[in-house]
Amino acid sequence: MSKITIKRLSAYGDALRSYKIFVDDKKVLKIDDNEQKEIELSEGSHTIYAQIDWFKSKVISFNINEDKSIHFNIKSNFSFLKLSIAMIIGLLVPKWLIKTNNNDVFLTYFLQIIMSISLIFAIMYMLHLKDKYISIKIAE
Repeated sequence: MSKITIKRLSAYGDALRSYKIFVDDKKVLKIDDNEQKEIELSEGSHTIYAQIDWFKSKVISFNINEDKSIHFNIKSNFSFLKLSIAMIIGLLVPKWLIKTNNNDVFLTYFLQIIMSISLIFAIMYMLHLKDKYISIKIAE
């Protein structure tokens, strides 16, 4: 039998949650942060992807030969930097601006624009980038 090895690289965003691993559209295991697991597969063509909630990775197709192994690395694409920028723009900047000058009409409109952009970014990320939230690659 052939086998694949899946290593989940440590990432801040999903450190406390497990990824579900699907091979040939069947859930085969859950993998935690910084964990490595192996799966035995038959020879031939297969597909693999990872999922957490409604976010997932792209589907990867691969061929495996008898008594061979393939190594995959999985990680979250949602970095601490992206989380920090979203929090600063969406939460801290408007709060600070409201405290400094709450009678300015221009500032009120500016805050509404900033908060709308943050909301649009969050919706765009959830809808259009949901298949790119997790990265899965064959390790070299």
